Amino acid sequence: MNWHSRYETVAEAIAALLGPEAEVVVHDLATDRIAQIVNPLSRRRVGDASLLDLEAGDLAPGKAVLGPYEKAGPSGDRIRSVSAVLPGEDGRPAGLLCVNLGLGRFDAAARLLAGLFPPVAPRPEALFRRDWREAVNLILRDRLAAAGLSADRLDRAGRVALVAAIDAEGLLEMRHAAAYVASQLGISRATLYADRAAARSRLAA
Repeated sequence: MNWHSRYETVAEAIAALLGPEAEVVVHDLATDRIAQIVNPLSRRRVGDASLLDLEAGDLAPGKAVLGPYEKAGPSGDRIRSVSAVLPGEDGRPAGLLCVNLGLGRFDAAARLLAGLFPPVAPRPEALFRRDWREAVNLILRDRLAAAGLSADRLDRAGRVALVAAIDAEGLLEMRHAAAYVASQLGISRATLYADRAAARSRLAA
């Protein structure tokens, strides 16, 4: 039994999960040939040259996973790939398992969606001068986007910092604002006031 036969079902499972836009390839480093390919979007076949041209040290210890990285497909579409080093019987690198996800259809869908809407014009500030809800929403959007989190995934320190930013603009003094902010953050008003107290205490320290 060849060493790469143990990875055949793994390659098939990955391709089944990711669907028709994913190609999964097992490369044999000893022969520099393709040992297995599932869903061959690149039009390669088992036995074709891998053309990896690896040098000593390219697969040094600690480089078990390479990527994700991008490359181009036969039609020029973007492909996002990741490669995993496969050990042989002696534990040394014997092959690579490469997963190539075609992004052509995703990019086409993004262009289609972008074309449905005209370019955004500058916001007419006069319409929002007194809209404290919009001001709160902008702070929430910008802070959460910078943190890469949704409101329900903030820890207390992050939530206190967010409440501090809202409080610094005086927005919590607006009528019904506390209830609105608490609702947006998924917390009670009591928790919101506790967070504001903690924020003000840290600012005064």
